[in-house]
Amino acid sequence: MLIKKQLFENFAVTRTTPECDTKASRHHGGYFIKRGANIVREWACGKCRQTFVSQEAFTEHEGLPSCRSDNKSFVCETCGLELKSMTRLKRHRLIHTGELRYSCSHCAYRARTKYALLVHERSHSGVRPLSCSHCAATFFNSSNLASHKRRHLPPAYHCQLCERSFRFKE
Repeated sequence: MLIKKQLFENFAVTRTTPECDTKASRHHGGYFIKRGANIVREWACGKCRQTFVSQEAFTEHEGLPSCRSDNKSFVCETCGLELKSMTRLKRHRLIHTGELRYSCSHCAYRARTKYALLVHERSHSGVRPLSCSHCAATFFNSSNLASHKRRHLPPAYHCQLCERSFRFKE
């Protein structure tokens, strides 16, 4: 595994500014450009080569598991499903293990994720934080809201025999 210093040594980039032909140099894992009396710093990721104007943004980016230079997916060893981040892969693996980490304090319901438990507990509390922008309907979760919103769309399927319109193909 490459250490941070090696990553930046492997990523030696020279940049020029549009205003002049001043070249950028590598400095402490970041890059700086001299423009007159001003020094503009730019931090570059050694894995994906994305650049940042603030060290805070660069440091936050470094901690992301989704930063990769190879553009490969994270593949589940059990079923072969390809996911875009390690976080999503870890969440997906819970399906295969059957692990239900979170328990409802009101009933015997158990959930794989904290969010699933939160949505379930809304059924006990009666809280419906999501509302339709077209009518007064409210919902516990976003998937039910999205399904409901389709009712407000014009019919997408038109019969060529009788000229009637329908929301569903069948």
